[in-house]
Amino acid sequence: MLQGFTATCFAGTDEPADGPAWTTCRDAPTRRCALDHAVEIVRTLSTSSIRAATVAQIARAQVDAGLMQQASGTIDLLKSDEMAAVVGHAARVKAETGRLDEALRLANAIADPGARGLVLGSIAVAEGEAGKIDDALRRVRAESDGTARAVAIRRAAWGLRMVAVERGDDGKLVEALREAEPTRMPMSVAYWHPSMHVPALWIIADAQVRAGKITEAVQSAGLARFDREQVFAALLHFLARAGKVSEALGIVQAIETNALRVVALQIATDPTLLSSSPDINFDPDRDSELDTVAPQNKVAPGALAIAQSFSEPARSPALRMLAEAQANANEPAAALEAAKLIDNPEDRVGALLAIGKAQARIGQQAPAKASFNEALQTMRSAPLRGSLVQSIAVAEAEAGRTDEARALAETINEQWSRGTVFAEIARALARAGKAAEAQKAADAVKATSLPTDPNQAIVRGFAEGGHIDQAVATAKGMGQQAGEIALHLAAVTLCDNGQTGYALQLARAIRPGELQVDTLLKIARALRRSGAEADASNAIREAFNVVAADSNLFMPMELVSLSRALPD
Repeated sequence: MLQGFTATCFAGTDEPADGPAWTTCRDAPTRRCALDHAVEIVRTLSTSSIRAATVAQIARAQVDAGLMQQASGTIDLLKSDEMAAVVGHAARVKAETGRLDEALRLANAIADPGARGLVLGSIAVAEGEAGKIDDALRRVRAESDGTARAVAIRRAAWGLRMVAVERGDDGKLVEALREAEPTRMPMSVAYWHPSMHVPALWIIADAQVRAGKITEAVQSAGLARFDREQVFAALLHFLARAGKVSEALGIVQAIETNALRVVALQIATDPTLLSSSPDINFDPDRDSELDTVAPQNKVAPGALAIAQSFSEPARSPALRMLAEAQANANEPAAALEAAKLIDNPEDRVGALLAIGKAQARIGQQAPAKASFNEALQTMRSAPLRGSLVQSIAVAEAEAGRTDEARALAETINEQWSRGTVFAEIARALARAGKAAEAQKAADAVKATSLPTDPNQAIVRGFAEGGHIDQAVATAKGMGQQAGEIALHLAAVTLCDNGQTGYALQLARAIRPGELQVDTLLKIARALRRSGAEADASNAIREAFNVVAADSNLFMPMELVSLSRALPD
């Protein structure tokens, strides 16, 4: 029997894993019955760290489904040695199911201040979601160790930021994060959670700008004492991606010094310099999931006048940000107008590459050629000429101009950069259905130091071009595991591109198992985002049938993943 767990909590507690309840669930799957079955399976597993992680994930999924009694019983399946392996998740579940004292005992027993702070912060998230943010902040501020307190504040703020903005409590998180800001994050937790490696005030400013509270976001960014340019850059980058360039440039105008303005713009136009992607979300919290940015909107009139109003050196990156946003919105003519006003050669090249790709994308091949040629001419006067060659070559390949990309690649001496360009060439050629030429480009990749198998790029290219049989054949030639990973990655790319029909064909070529289930669920989420609910339901059903059909499949985690897509 389960500790503190009765048969009334869920169907099938005392029956075998293949009993009547599972048969009923296979016919009409729901979140509850899928998780019930996952619990039945995990009860039969021997003690291990894998079992512990599985139990914790099932309990978290039950909490997310509102099955609090079941979650409480599931977490009690953990033996003492297993509990130590998943103490953070266990404490979180206990807090969410009303067992706050037990959760705090688990947290307070952790010696490492960073790890203790993370768990305390996670408990505070559960407390704040269920009640008041004041109570959650009081909880983390009560920690006596300064490092643990700062970590806990960051973790709690990350999990509660969207709730706080919705409730009008974001000012309270601003105050708390300002307290935590000076404390350096310990290496023991630096990479465990995104709240540990972004500027403290970024956490709340990002939430505010996503909620449309731009004035408040600017105020929060202005209060940052450290890495202020990163906080402002994140706001600019988010708004530009959404086509809200006038709003982004309004923030630039509000930045108090020209030096800070320039650095923030430079980071925003080169997102690889951002300290963190705003879309990552480890250990997700129910009310703080960050949706991907909506498709690029048309840029409103008036942004060009604002960008032109800046003096150099801010003027060039401002115009580049505008031109790139317009190009991404398939407005290359307007983007070209902005690009012609850019004085800085690196910024002008960046804008022209975005314009050239946009022109090629909408079938304007002659203008695209002119834009790429102008980028090449501009590059010759740029101080950072070497790094720009790779950027131009990759952009040419992405636009299908493979001969031009190859000619540039031949001029690159650095092997890694050369390999990157040839991989993009192979992908573009495969997309066009030119298998033999794509393989030649892949062979050129193999001659460089690039560690990635170039056949992955070929599989993606074939898939993007609708050459599904060739994509599958290429993947099979890579070996079973590598080939199936290539098919999965290609399917994810197709989902991002809205090509879900092709993605589904790739998923069906993957061997039934965990990877195929994961691929089908990604496709289902993409279909649901596009409003194709019936097709999404069919993909979910297909994934469920994969799990249900194979008694040898290690099913608990697949069932947890499926439960998040099933109806209540």
